[in-house]
Amino acid sequence: MTQHPRLRAPMSPAVMPCQDAWIVDDSAAARRLLGALIGRAGFSVVLFESGADAARAITDADPHPALIVLDMQMEGLDGCTTARAIRRAGYAGPIALISATTSPALVRRALRAGADAALRKDAGFAGLRAWVAERFPATDDADASAAASPASTPGG
Repeated sequence: MTQHPRLRAPMSPAVMPCQDAWIVDDSAAARRLLGALIGRAGFSVVLFESGADAARAITDADPHPALIVLDMQMEGLDGCTTARAIRRAGYAGPIALISATTSPALVRRALRAGADAALRKDAGFAGLRAWVAERFPATDDADASAAASPASTPGG
């Protein structure tokens, strides 16, 4: 497994220090950007460069991460295939799939694969920030609550 070092960020008192957020993206630049964004929300971030690495790691993770963010289009296992594998391994936490576009067909595919949301990679990741803030309201990211609504989330 290729696992990158955790990014350290100041922790919100409401987010326990052991709460990991996994970022899975085959683009190093996207991993760094997403890791910084989620780290500012108070999570300890673990970065993976492939869906296969994350799918293997979930079986040994104890505790499981608080949330997982997957890129939809990756070499090897894509985001939907990775989400399916992670769910089969027993992960019950929130999964967000992110993509440059979110067509209705892509959203349906992501939700069928076990994702909780299919979000567009928009400027500043406003949709992702809002989605994280909704699920973890006590997070540090002050901009999250003011972010635009996610492109698509299941009813709730």
